[in-house]
Amino acid sequence: SINAAQRLRNGQIAVVTVGGKCQLLDPHGRELKSFIVGGSIYALGGNLEVLANGRILVPIYNLSAVVEFDWAGNKLWEAKVNRPTSVSRLGNGHTLVTCLFDQRVVEIDQNGKEVWSFETEGRATRARRR
Repeated sequence: SINAAQRLRNGQIAVVTVGGKCQLLDPHGRELKSFIVGGSIYALGGNLEVLANGRILVPIYNLSAVVEFDWAGNKLWEAKVNRPTSVSRLGNGHTLVTCLFDQRVVEIDQNGKEVWSFETEGRATRARRR
């Protein structure tokens, strides 16, 4: 079962399964690369983001962490965020994180420090900056 997926411009698809396996699939669904993220993505509204540099940004809900991986499965960056459900890398290098059950959206810098937050009236599942 797939918890999150992103189709890339070249037709490839990045997915994370319920079991925490991150896979890069060709347009026909054949696995090209894979690694284990070491946790799980929240199933309702969770996502992953393949960055312009090819790295993968993953909100690992059960570990309260946002982690950036390369396709070899190496952790290149990590920030602690309470139960993250959705992530988006901003143009300034900061990361926008949705925390569904805390009912808030936070922006964290490259050092993992919170620089902005917004409390929602309901459960926000995903946030993007325009």
